[in-house]
Amino acid sequence: MKRLAGSLSRTFEAFESYLSATPEIKRKRAALSLWRRLGALLLLAALFSSNANAVSLEQLKKRGVLTVCANPDSMPFADGFSASPTGLQIDLARALGRELAIDINFSWVEMRYQAAYTGCDAFMGVGIFPDDDSPLKKSEPVLWVEWLAVSKTDRSIEKLEDLDHLRVALQSGSMPHVALLHRPVELSVSRTRDSAVLDAISSGAVDVGFVTNIGLGWYVKQHPGTQFARRSASFIENENGYNMGIGFRQSDAAMVIEANRILEKLRKSGELAEIFAKYGQSPVQGADGKSESERSARERAQNP
Repeated sequence: MKRLAGSLSRTFEAFESYLSATPEIKRKRAALSLWRRLGALLLLAALFSSNANAVSLEQLKKRGVLTVCANPDSMPFADGFSASPTGLQIDLARALGRELAIDINFSWVEMRYQAAYTGCDAFMGVGIFPDDDSPLKKSEPVLWVEWLAVSKTDRSIEKLEDLDHLRVALQSGSMPHVALLHRPVELSVSRTRDSAVLDAISSGAVDVGFVTNIGLGWYVKQHPGTQFARRSASFIENENGYNMGIGFRQSDAAMVIEANRILEKLRKSGELAEIFAKYGQSPVQGADGKSESERSARERAQNP
């Protein structure tokens, strides 16, 4: 909790300093970014302070139901507004429940800190980072996430300077946005979803867009035949991506061991790849936590 409090304090101090030297329009954008960051910190606070619904693997099997938290408006991960919920995380949760011989309930939350008030047992997608001190018990990686520089035609984008004087669409407060704030680039931050950025690229409204590999995969799945040139944004930040896995709230080591066993079974049977392909994604395969397609794309980016 001390570390969390310190993180909150540093966030406010940095934000106050930023506002003092930032024009009005950028202050509004920065405020949105702050709330996103505070939401993540509030999630940690809730996780630290609440374990009323925590269960071990043995208790879970006796109870017979696992409650999974998901954002109802986060495709390709989850769609909780349709008559029958769908999405990558929904299908993965159901496969997990089937293998555990228990039922799966879904609790719909828009901000992760809300999970503490819904009896949530698990998230199907949480970040896995080096030196991670999160209270969540996490499975092995299942998905690799990173920023991509995307354009309609192949461009030579090797460094930040190659984006100068281009029209670039990206999300406010994102890593690419921060990196390009002080460059002579025509930035567009009005589009809040990857799909909107990709629409702008397709229509020619912008020259380049920054989206996640998740958003791009889902967009191409929905628009067969659509082609984009893409490049990892590692030319902006070397540590551009991160792994995601299943996160269990206040559970035990046995739960993680069992989840990893099930994931490996799904990998070997091909079911995991089938679930991911349904939403335009590829599960991680190698020890580095990257899918074969993402590993090949990164190698091409590093050796053009």
